[in-house]
Amino acid sequence: MFPLAYALREPEVSIVGQQQISSKDRAPLSFKSLGLFAAGEKAKGWWIVTGEDEKWVEELSVEQSFLPNDGLLNLAAVEELFVQDLYANSDVFLRNGPLDFELGKFNS
Repeated sequence: MFPLAYALREPEVSIVGQQQISSKDRAPLSFKSLGLFAAGEKAKGWWIVTGEDEKWVEELSVEQSFLPNDGLLNLAAVEELFVQDLYANSDVFLRNGPLDFELGKFNS
């Protein structure tokens, strides 16, 4: 589910058309989300979110590391990520939580 009402509050966002979505494409997407952690500490694990379901994992697999981050970014946040050359499976984000693989092998 996409939070359209929230996105439409951004001045750069507007509806330009409508398109039917096939039932196959209506399947809920999966996202990754860091568990809560205190400043100066690392997260103890990750939430894998699919639709309304949430699953706690103590380490991300390589496949899970490529899931998009949970949440909706505004355009200023997207611009900041672009300026810093960061992406969803960037080392900067992945190093905040435990992984079951070495970053250098898959993210260069």
